[in-house]
Amino acid sequence: MARAEDHFQVAKLQERCYTAELLHSMLDDEENHAFLLFLRPVLAEVQAVNLAFEAEMQDPTKLMKDLVLLIDSLGSKILTPGKKLSNWTVIEEHLDPRP
Repeated sequence: MARAEDHFQVAKLQERCYTAELLHSMLDDEENHAFLLFLRPVLAEVQAVNLAFEAEMQDPTKLMKDLVLLIDSLGSKILTPGKKLSNWTVIEEHLDPRP
């Protein structure tokens, strides 16, 4: 995280950039740092699935499997223990009734 902090520190001082000052102060905050540490692997999972959907040759079965695994993974990180998210309910709510 130090690289981003350093970049915004330099921009804040040399370019007198207000946005850089805000970003530097946000990255320098310990609570924000902890949140970003939690969020990094979550975003990596989402990004991997997103890249699979953007690929030229896509296997719909694998895409569905990846999406279901992502929903399970996010649910395990976000929902309270003991709560179970039904993948099929979530997916069925977004399917076109007349494909």
